[in-house]
Amino acid sequence: MDAPQQEIFRSTGHWLDASRRLMRTGHGIAGGRANMAFGMLNVALEHQDGIHALAALGHHHSALALLRPAIDAQIRGIWLYHCASEDQLRQFYDHGVAIPGYRDLTAEVSSTAPEYIRFWEFLAKSAPHNLKHDFTHGGREQLLSSIDQLTGDLQGTPENIPVLLRIIAELRYFTCLEMLRIVDARNIHGALQSAFERFISPS
Repeated sequence: MDAPQQEIFRSTGHWLDASRRLMRTGHGIAGGRANMAFGMLNVALEHQDGIHALAALGHHHSALALLRPAIDAQIRGIWLYHCASEDQLRQFYDHGVAIPGYRDLTAEVSSTAPEYIRFWEFLAKSAPHNLKHDFTHGGREQLLSSIDQLTGDLQGTPENIPVLLRIIAELRYFTCLEMLRIVDARNIHGALQSAFERFISPS
């Protein structure tokens, strides 16, 4: 791993740790909807941490495979809080009835909470289809990357890993913002913003 890649791992790790500490400040969550949404977003946080840990260990394909579940957990958390009907919440929580698919979720959230259109635009620009799908479901690019690794044609860290780390760092900010909104913890927003700014604009 060269020096620039080491710095990406280091700075991303510091940001993930700082934001995780801020989210452990004992927030009180009231109500089933808030609990469900907060819990789903916490899954997204764990996937983000897992991606960084796996990539740092050199398990690049496993790290890439977690991106889609991380995105799904985040979008589901947003949908549960802003869009789901009481019946949908009950059916999902009590009986495991499937909630709408990705496209329907994004359409509903965009209609109900249009501020998230910026989030979809970020995903469309930053997370290409192959990163959100191919590497999660054993696609062609994952196979070719694995063969290159086995034959020695791929040395060191694949070029899409720094891209992946940047994506999860940005996702982390959106995830934490939504969690703070749910628990009405505006007093922590400033600290979160400062930590994120230190990551994107290091001195």
